[in-house]
Amino acid sequence: MGCPGTIGSACMTDSDCFGNNCNNGYFCTQACTTNADCGTSPWGVANACETNGLGDKTCFPGCTTTQQCSDNLGADLQCYPALDSSAQICASG
Repeated sequence: MGCPGTIGSACMTDSDCFGNNCNNGYFCTQACTTNADCGTSPWGVANACETNGLGDKTCFPGCTTTQQCSDNLGADLQCYPALDSSAQICASG
């Protein structure tokens, strides 16, 4: 088994992630308060601290194109404007 993934790395289960937090089988995440808590995606784009569907602040992988999200994390994810900041993030529609 490989090393656990960092924020924005693809995952299937919580144990696939360094912080044991896999977002719905798509990407590793963690709780956050600011973008600085989230680091950079595996493909070099700044991640963003955003409010998820449950109202919790979590790290989402940053992106510049939908292809980055779909190629790295799954066909269901697209690159959307973030709600809490001017970032763009991988998320499902």
